[in-house]
Amino acid sequence: MSGPVDAVQKAFLRCEVLSQIVAQAKARAMANPTDEYTVKLGITLKGEPKSDADKKIRQVFEQLDGLIAHLTLLDIVASFELAFCERLKNAVGDARKAVRESYPSNSSGLLFQARESLVRQVEHYRGIGGIEALLKPHLDAALLAKLQSIRENRNQFAHGTDVEILPTIQRADALKALRAIAELLYPYS
Repeated sequence: MSGPVDAVQKAFLRCEVLSQIVAQAKARAMANPTDEYTVKLGITLKGEPKSDADKKIRQVFEQLDGLIAHLTLLDIVASFELAFCERLKNAVGDARKAVRESYPSNSSGLLFQARESLVRQVEHYRGIGGIEALLKPHLDAALLAKLQSIRENRNQFAHGTDVEILPTIQRADALKALRAIAELLYPYS
Protein backbone atom coordinates (compact mmCIF):
# COMPACT_ATOMS: atom_id res chain seq x y z
CA MET A 1 0.00 0.00 0.00
CA SER A 2 1.23 3.46 -0.72
CA GLY A 3 1.98 5.87 2.06
CA PRO A 4 -0.33 8.65 3.18
CA VAL A 5 1.34 11.25 0.94
CA ASP A 6 0.80 9.12 -2.18
CA ALA A 7 -2.71 8.08 -1.14
CA VAL A 8 -3.85 11.67 -0.64
CA GLN A 9 -2.27 12.78 -3.92
CA LYS A 10 -3.90 9.95 -5.88
CA ALA A 11 -7.32 10.73 -4.40
CA PHE A 12 -6.93 14.40 -5.25
CA LEU A 13 -5.93 13.60 -8.83
CA ARG A 14 -8.96 11.30 -9.24
CA CYS A 15 -11.21 14.15 -8.26
CA GLU A 16 -9.36 16.59 -10.52
CA VAL A 17 -10.01 14.25 -13.46
CA LEU A 18 -13.68 14.13 -12.51
CA SER A 19 -13.73 17.92 -12.29
CA GLN A 20 -12.24 18.21 -15.79
CA ILE A 21 -14.80 15.76 -17.21
CA VAL A 22 -17.62 17.78 -15.68
CA ALA A 23 -16.10 21.05 -16.96
CA GLN A 24 -15.97 19.63 -20.50
CA ALA A 25 -19.55 18.41 -20.25
CA LYS A 26 -20.62 21.85 -19.01
CA ALA A 27 -18.85 23.60 -21.87
CA ARG A 28 -20.52 21.31 -24.37
CA ALA A 29 -23.95 21.76 -22.77
CA MET A 30 -23.61 25.55 -22.50
CA ALA A 31 -22.47 25.85 -26.12
CA ASN A 32 -25.86 24.60 -27.28
CA PRO A 33 -28.38 24.39 -24.41
CA THR A 34 -31.18 22.94 -26.54
CA ASP A 35 -29.06 20.23 -28.15
CA GLU A 36 -29.96 16.54 -27.84
CA TYR A 37 -26.88 16.15 -25.59
CA THR A 38 -28.55 17.99 -22.69
CA VAL A 39 -31.73 15.98 -23.19
CA LYS A 40 -29.73 12.72 -23.05
CA LEU A 41 -28.06 13.89 -19.86
CA GLY A 42 -31.53 14.47 -18.39
CA ILE A 43 -30.96 18.15 -17.79
CA THR A 44 -33.42 19.59 -20.30
CA LEU A 45 -36.54 18.51 -22.15
CA LYS A 46 -36.80 18.25 -25.90
CA GLY A 47 -38.14 21.51 -27.33
CA GLU A 48 -37.53 23.48 -24.14
CA PRO A 49 -36.93 27.23 -24.64
CA LYS A 50 -33.25 28.14 -24.72
CA SER A 51 -33.49 30.49 -21.71
CA ASP A 52 -35.05 27.76 -19.55
CA ALA A 53 -32.53 25.18 -20.76
CA ASP A 54 -29.64 27.56 -20.07
CA LYS A 55 -30.88 28.17 -16.51
CA LYS A 56 -31.24 24.44 -15.81
CA ILE A 57 -27.80 23.68 -17.19
CA ARG A 58 -26.15 26.36 -15.05
CA GLN A 59 -27.97 25.12 -11.95
CA VAL A 60 -27.08 21.45 -12.50
CA PHE A 61 -23.42 22.17 -13.14
CA GLU A 62 -23.21 24.51 -10.16
CA GLN A 63 -24.49 21.66 -8.01
CA LEU A 64 -22.04 19.25 -9.62
CA ASP A 65 -19.15 21.62 -8.90
CA GLY A 66 -20.21 21.72 -5.24
CA LEU A 67 -20.58 17.96 -5.15
CA ILE A 68 -17.09 17.50 -6.57
CA ALA A 69 -15.66 19.88 -3.96
CA HIS A 70 -17.28 17.83 -1.19
CA LEU A 71 -16.36 14.49 -2.77
CA THR A 72 -12.76 15.59 -3.09
CA LEU A 73 -12.58 16.22 0.65
CA LEU A 74 -14.32 12.94 1.35
CA ASP A 75 -11.98 10.99 -0.94
CA ILE A 76 -8.72 12.54 0.24
CA VAL A 77 -9.70 12.13 3.90
CA ALA A 78 -10.75 8.49 3.39
CA SER A 79 -7.50 7.79 1.52
CA PHE A 80 -5.48 9.49 4.27
CA GLU A 81 -7.30 7.54 7.00
CA LEU A 82 -6.74 4.21 5.26
CA ALA A 83 -3.04 4.80 4.63
CA PHE A 84 -2.51 6.26 8.11
CA CYS A 85 -4.20 3.29 9.79
CA GLU A 86 -2.05 0.85 7.82
CA ARG A 87 1.06 2.65 9.02
CA LEU A 88 -0.33 2.87 12.55
CA LYS A 89 -0.94 -0.90 12.62
CA ASN A 90 2.73 -1.41 11.84
CA ALA A 91 3.77 1.01 14.59
CA VAL A 92 1.48 -0.66 17.13
CA GLY A 93 2.85 -4.07 16.13
CA ASP A 94 6.41 -2.81 16.59
CA ALA A 95 5.53 -1.33 20.00
CA ARG A 96 3.90 -4.59 21.13
CA LYS A 97 6.95 -6.53 20.00
CA ALA A 98 9.21 -4.21 22.01
CA VAL A 99 7.02 -4.63 25.11
CA ARG A 100 7.02 -8.44 24.73
CA GLU A 101 10.82 -8.44 24.40
CA SER A 102 11.18 -6.26 27.50
CA TYR A 103 8.77 -8.39 29.53
CA PRO A 104 9.10 -11.98 28.30
CA SER A 105 6.47 -14.55 29.15
CA ASN A 106 8.65 -16.34 31.68
CA SER A 107 8.83 -13.23 33.88
CA SER A 108 6.27 -12.59 36.53
CA GLY A 109 4.63 -9.57 37.96
CA LEU A 110 2.09 -6.97 37.13
CA LEU A 111 3.91 -5.50 34.11
CA PHE A 112 4.00 -8.89 32.40
CA GLN A 113 0.32 -9.43 33.10
CA ALA A 114 -0.62 -5.97 31.81
CA ARG A 115 1.91 -5.71 28.98
CA GLU A 116 -0.65 -5.75 26.17
CA SER A 117 -2.51 -2.83 27.71
CA LEU A 118 0.67 -0.72 27.60
CA VAL A 119 0.08 -0.22 23.87
CA ARG A 120 -3.18 1.26 22.66
CA GLN A 121 -5.33 -0.37 20.02
CA VAL A 122 -5.34 1.02 16.46
CA GLU A 123 -9.11 1.42 16.84
CA HIS A 124 -8.52 4.19 19.41
CA TYR A 125 -7.35 6.35 16.51
CA ARG A 126 -10.00 5.34 14.01
CA GLY A 127 -11.08 8.02 11.57
CA ILE A 128 -9.92 11.56 11.15
CA GLY A 129 -11.12 12.51 14.65
CA GLY A 130 -8.90 9.87 16.24
CA ILE A 131 -6.01 10.89 14.04
CA GLU A 132 -6.55 14.49 15.08
CA ALA A 133 -6.56 13.51 18.77
CA LEU A 134 -3.30 11.59 18.33
CA LEU A 135 -1.52 14.31 16.39
CA LYS A 136 -2.92 17.44 18.07
CA PRO A 137 0.02 18.00 20.43
CA HIS A 138 2.47 17.71 17.53
CA LEU A 139 0.92 20.06 14.98
CA ASP A 140 1.35 23.80 14.81
CA ALA A 141 -1.79 25.90 15.28
CA ALA A 142 -2.29 26.64 11.57
CA LEU A 143 -2.00 23.01 10.49
CA LEU A 144 -4.23 21.86 13.34
CA ALA A 145 -6.86 24.44 12.34
CA LYS A 146 -6.80 23.14 8.77
CA LEU A 147 -7.12 19.55 9.95
CA GLN A 148 -10.08 20.53 12.12
CA SER A 149 -11.68 22.35 9.18
CA ILE A 150 -11.18 19.31 6.95
CA ARG A 151 -12.79 17.07 9.57
CA GLU A 152 -15.74 19.43 10.12
CA ASN A 153 -16.38 19.82 6.39
CA ARG A 154 -16.12 16.08 5.80
CA ASN A 155 -18.53 15.41 8.67
CA GLN A 156 -21.02 18.01 7.47
CA PHE A 157 -21.10 16.47 4.02
CA ALA A 158 -21.21 12.88 5.28
CA HIS A 159 -24.13 13.71 7.58
CA GLY A 160 -26.06 15.82 5.12
CA THR A 161 -25.38 19.18 3.58
CA ASP A 162 -26.59 21.14 0.59
CA VAL A 163 -24.09 20.55 -2.23
CA GLU A 164 -24.45 24.17 -3.28
CA ILE A 165 -22.89 25.22 0.03
CA LEU A 166 -19.21 24.79 -0.69
CA PRO A 167 -16.75 23.51 1.90
CA THR A 168 -15.06 26.20 3.97
CA ILE A 169 -11.65 24.87 2.95
CA GLN A 170 -10.52 24.73 -0.65
CA ARG A 171 -9.62 21.34 -2.13
CA ALA A 172 -6.04 22.40 -2.80
CA ASP A 173 -5.64 23.69 0.78
CA ALA A 174 -6.98 20.40 2.17
CA LEU A 175 -4.55 18.50 -0.03
CA LYS A 176 -1.62 20.63 1.15
CA ALA A 177 -2.59 20.20 4.80
CA LEU A 178 -2.98 16.42 4.64
CA ARG A 179 0.24 16.12 2.65
CA ALA A 180 2.06 18.26 5.23
CA ILE A 181 0.77 16.05 8.06
CA ALA A 182 1.69 12.89 6.18
CA GLU A 183 5.16 14.26 5.43
CA LEU A 184 5.68 15.10 9.11
CA LEU A 185 4.77 11.53 10.04
CA TYR A 186 6.40 9.74 7.14
CA PRO A 187 9.00 11.94 5.49
CA TYR A 188 10.04 9.21 3.05
CA SER A 189 6.64 7.83 2.00
